[in-house]
Amino acid sequence: MNTQLLALALAGTATLVSNLSARPYGPPPPDPETVVVEMFTDYDADESNTLNQEELVAALTGIREKHRAARQADRPRMSRNGPESEPPANRPSKPGNGKRRGPPPAEEIAPGLISDFDASGDSELDTEELLEAIKFMRERGRP
Repeated sequence: MNTQLLALALAGTATLVSNLSARPYGPPPPDPETVVVEMFTDYDADESNTLNQEELVAALTGIREKHRAARQADRPRMSRNGPESEPPANRPSKPGNGKRRGPPPAEEIAPGLISDFDASGDSELDTEELLEAIKFMRERGRP
């Protein structure tokens, strides 16, 4: 009886701890096809149905910011007294250790994507090439 009660208490505690320590996730990322359509719709400035390096940098930056804002909107802000209704203005930033957090800037990613996925050799990515690049980044854990 005591062994069963102890096992039940341990199982309940383990479940509680795993639920409390679980990292909350926002909305799931959009599928790669949706991202490619959005990138061409919003960032193909010359309407050539290809993205050159400049357009690709703008697209990667814009998509990243859009999805970051959507994730932030879903997360409640917490303070010492519970959830905040508005973020405090002019909050001082914490000093870092000099290491950059997060994915590399789009300016660093775009040239590599073009060199790795430009099958046609025109220094631009068409829809199929961009789709392969987005799928690759998704597998590697990048936006």
